Amino acid sequence: MRKESLVRWCWAGRWGMMGVLALCLGCSRLTNENLSRVRAGMAESEVRAILGEPAEVHSAEAFGLGAKTYVYQNGKSRVEIIFVNGKVFVTQGSFQ
Repeated sequence: MRKESLVRWCWAGRWGMMGVLALCLGCSRLTNENLSRVRAGMAESEVRAILGEPAEVHSAEAFGLGAKTYVYQNGKSRVEIIFVNGKVFVTQGSFQ
């Protein structure tokens, strides 16, 4: 039983480290170069392929239009990408 517990803790530690690494790598994808690749009309999946998973996602619907905001943060940089019906409508924020 002790050996099984040790093995479980080792696996848990490995998965935890992989999660931290994934978060760190995701943050580094918010660069000026990558941000300049995001264009109006791009699909959400295209943006995620360039910038990775957003730190926050906010959704709303009004007048039959679905709107979603992806928020990316890296240090002092905060960028919001607003989608309307699944396509980039506008990119706003500050990149430092």
